[in-house]
Amino acid sequence: MKNSGLCNFFGCCVIAVAILASGIIIAHNLPDTAEVPNHFGVSVDGKKADFGDFLSESEAAAYLGLTNEDITQLLESGELDSASYEVGENYIISRQALQEWAESKTTW
Repeated sequence: MKNSGLCNFFGCCVIAVAILASGIIIAHNLPDTAEVPNHFGVSVDGKKADFGDFLSESEAAAYLGLTNEDITQLLESGELDSASYEVGENYIISRQALQEWAESKTTW
C-alpha cells in the first residue's frame, strides 16, 4: 500500500510539470501586441458606468441604449464604419466617434 501512495505522488508531479510546460509553450507562442486600448471594458461603480475610449459591441449598445442586435445590424450594414474597427471576428468601437455618429443622427 505504501507504493500506491508514492505512485500517486509521482503521478501528480508529472501532471503538474506537464501543465506548467504547456502553459509556458502557449505563453511563448502568443502574439505580441504593441498597444492595448486603455479602457476596453466597462467598470461599474455603484450605478454609474465608466465607458472608456473603446467599446465592445455590447458596451456600445449599452452606451447608446440600444440592443446588441441593433448594434450588430448597424455594424454589418456599414453604418458604423467610421466608428468601428474589426478585430478578428469582433469589433471595437471608438466611443468618441460613436458619440459623434449618434449626434449626427439626432435632430432637434
